[in-house]
Amino acid sequence: MNPTLWLSHNTPSNGLADRENLIMGGYSQGGYLTYLSAVRNGLHGKGWKFKGGIAGAGVTDWATMGMSSDAGSYATGLLGHSPWSTDKADCSDRQGSAIWEMKGAVQKGGVIPPMLILHGEKDVRVPLEQAQGFRGGLEAAGLPYEYVVYPREDHTFAEQEHVRDMCERVVKFVDKVLASTRLET
Repeated sequence: MNPTLWLSHNTPSNGLADRENLIMGGYSQGGYLTYLSAVRNGLHGKGWKFKGGIAGAGVTDWATMGMSSDAGSYATGLLGHSPWSTDKADCSDRQGSAIWEMKGAVQKGGVIPPMLILHGEKDVRVPLEQAQGFRGGLEAAGLPYEYVVYPREDHTFAEQEHVRDMCERVVKFVDKVLASTRLET
């Protein structure tokens, strides 16, 4: 069982979270796990779903990371190969890439939750195209999202106003998602 699924399943059992109001969120590697959890939301057979997701500077497609990130050799190392050394029919680099699981998730009845996507315009570690691709998928499927690109920012934000804005957006998003959950019940 992956760590996100384990935590989300076990923390409510210990009284540390409300199973009906789970929101996932993370930055960088946590952003990647948020995207992946979003497309696998509700498909685990455990009887609960995330109500929202907050992804900051996360990877959505590992294959393109190997060609576009300043950590390209690290990204291809995680895959075990590079796109240019792989046979055309080999799609194993799509494993664990949220963008490639999106269509199947929608078809299988998974509920990709409302998403808040945050990314720096000049991010060379996880290029902006990672967020743009996921946003495009959400848009094509008619799913709710908020998308914010911070001008001039790299993977680690430098401008205090952008950090403040990000924090305020996260709080507003959580409030909005939880308020809509209360209205449904």
